[in-house]
Amino acid sequence: MDHFLAQRRSGFLDWLALLLNDLFGIASGTWLATGAGLFLLASRKVMSAFALAASLLAGCGSCWVMKLLVARHSPTTEPLWISYPSGHVAFVASLGVAAYWLSNETRWRGLVLLGGVLMVAVVGWSRLYLGVHYPTDVLSASVLTLAATGFAAGMWNKYLPKLLHLVPWLRQSL
Repeated sequence: MDHFLAQRRSGFLDWLALLLNDLFGIASGTWLATGAGLFLLASRKVMSAFALAASLLAGCGSCWVMKLLVARHSPTTEPLWISYPSGHVAFVASLGVAAYWLSNETRWRGLVLLGGVLMVAVVGWSRLYLGVHYPTDVLSASVLTLAATGFAAGMWNKYLPKLLHLVPWLRQSL
């Protein structure tokens, strides 16, 4: 895979892969998620902000736990970087799941789903293109994130009504 992608490098693809690397990395991703959460809070969509946080915590949190458990190093020359599973892919997949949850009862639901799947694929490609991940890092991040956010959604649906009953100000912010 690395050899195949290395033969097809170009200036534009290098720029695109590096842009995605920076945009969905830890620093920029944190700002992106914080900005989205603050926007939702400013729009008085408290539960939507909590849904975004739940998706990111479940998807990215499970990724970091798996990184610590497996501790497989990146195919690059940096021996200290743990590559399994891809944090960039987990972050984008978590954002995609959150966007899908938030668009669940809108006419944009299908378009949001398609956009989320395409973003995961493009960011996954960029990780392989840059040579910083193995294909299994990208695939496992996608599967792990979907499983973790699915579990979080189940917990959300099971325990949210009880929480809303106990905390009246949350119920009023819906």
